[in-house]
Amino acid sequence: MDGVIFGVGGALVLTLIIGLVVAGVLGYNRLSMLNDLVGEARRQLERTLAQRHEIVPDFLAAVRRDGNRSTALIESVMSVRERALSAGTLEERGQLEQEFSGVLLGVGPDRARTMRENRDEAGSALRHELVRLDGRIAASARYYNVHVERFNARRNTLTGRILGSRFAPASTFPFRSADNERRGELTGNVPGVDGSQQ
Repeated sequence: MDGVIFGVGGALVLTLIIGLVVAGVLGYNRLSMLNDLVGEARRQLERTLAQRHEIVPDFLAAVRRDGNRSTALIESVMSVRERALSAGTLEERGQLEQEFSGVLLGVGPDRARTMRENRDEAGSALRHELVRLDGRIAASARYYNVHVERFNARRNTLTGRILGSRFAPASTFPFRSADNERRGELTGNVPGVDGSQQ
């Protein structure tokens, strides 16, 4: 009789140990997958930011060609651009990129009309591309922030705390689209991430 009790008890303990190991492996794999998604979303965001920074000098050259002599405004755009490119943290970079969007696209509306009037198709196309990239940056920031929120939430679970010491917490990328800012819509505020609705 003692052998049967020990056998049943041993089987239960063994089942419990196997269950904990399986739960640990699954939890670690989920955390690792979310970490990979955060990394991929950040690379996508960085590529989109790099695309915008690549065409800025050409756009500013078109603004100069346009006969506009506002060198202070162009210097302001270049100053914010340099600060954004040399930002230390991701949060600082997001804030500076947002400021850069506002300054850069602020150059645009009246300049865009002048470019059209002067038939500067290249300048108009560059301005259109900058507006399009601003929207893509906002979408990339939303995508990145959703995965950061999910990763950090998983990291804060019991399994995540036990196994997640290998993974550093991720920070969000605060960015508002220059067009959305006029309407006051945060691009990082996605329904369902924190339970709120827009």
